Amino acid sequence: MSGQESDSGSSCQYSDDSDINFIPGYVMEDAQAEKDCDSGEDEGCSGFAYAEEPLADEAWLETYHREEQQRLEAEEQFTKRLNCSVEISEWCKCGNCGVELLANIHECCCELEACDEALKNNEVLEDLKAEGKDIELIKCITQHPGFDSVCLQKWSLKLAADKYKTRSKSRYSQVKTQNR
Repeated sequence: MSGQESDSGSSCQYSDDSDINFIPGYVMEDAQAEKDCDSGEDEGCSGFAYAEEPLADEAWLETYHREEQQRLEAEEQFTKRLNCSVEISEWCKCGNCGVELLANIHECCCELEACDEALKNNEVLEDLKAEGKDIELIKCITQHPGFDSVCLQKWSLKLAADKYKTRSKSRYSQVKTQNR
């Protein structure tokens, strides 16, 4: 009996071909082949992780270097603005910017694509015409018909605060100076 028990115990080995170990769409790789590839013994393995990836062509590199140069120039420009070594009149296009009103980056609303698009929206232009305002004189986002109700009204800001987070990924919270 003890011979049978040892035979049955040894016959209870796990097989990779069983239905239990099968996961559709998943291919088990041979661990020995990976070791050979890592050691460089296999001729098919180059030993480089991204050897099969395409290299960047000249056009892509040129675009990358141009965009990187633009980013560095913009960063330098913003640093000069923060240090107040550049006059507001040199970078403000709308005429309403003031350093005391800008919290972080000294950036004019005309430099922001979303603000520019909001001012050129057909519905906004129609509203401004209906109010009798000259469209050519509208240059600042503060002159947008929805600016006061969306950005300055206390209850609108309180309702929107839950949807947004600060740059540090924390939620906005009420501060003591909100009772103005």
